[in-house]
Amino acid sequence: MSSEAFQPLTESLAGHFEKPLSELPYELRVRVEQEFLPQPWDQLTAAQRVGVVGQLDYQNDPHFGPLREGAWEYWRKRDEWEATATPTALDKVAQKDELRAVEEKYSELEGRYRYRANECATEQRSGRTRVDGMCEEIANAIRDLGPECTSQQVMRRLKGFAGMPGSCIKASKDAGVTWTGEHGQELELNMDALRKRLRRRKQQGL
Repeated sequence: MSSEAFQPLTESLAGHFEKPLSELPYELRVRVEQEFLPQPWDQLTAAQRVGVVGQLDYQNDPHFGPLREGAWEYWRKRDEWEATATPTALDKVAQKDELRAVEEKYSELEGRYRYRANECATEQRSGRTRVDGMCEEIANAIRDLGPECTSQQVMRRLKGFAGMPGSCIKASKDAGVTWTGEHGQELELNMDALRKRLRRRKQQGL
């Protein structure tokens, strides 16, 4: 399917996230039933539905194909290089320079594609349903890393989002990250808070 032919589910469901399945237009209801399996629409909150739909759009939209491939390649190489022994100072400098070049290349790629992801959520954010920006960032990190990722890997990924276009994460710190809340307040996320969020996601089946 081409990017032009793909209709993001986020856009199709704008204004419908708080409705029960029975109140959705027929064609939209059929699509939700097909794409949400095995997620039960009526057992999720509106915010949870937004999160699931965002994941489905990211996985299915051809527009994000290069970003998905770039994320997989970036983290594969980074883990590989970090596990590689560097017996000399010169080797370590060369490895660091190579890793920095890959980081810059991926960051540029991610910056372009995150505009599309944020545009898809704009209409829903402006409606009645309010979405926690950090929940979206965590969902983005897990999509990039895979469902078996650790909390340490997620935090490292969140730190990589700091300062990216459209990201609520503003800065990386030793203990975690700082991010901007719904009303513009500066908030912090450390490892303990991240683990609690990840446990809630697991309990909610996300």
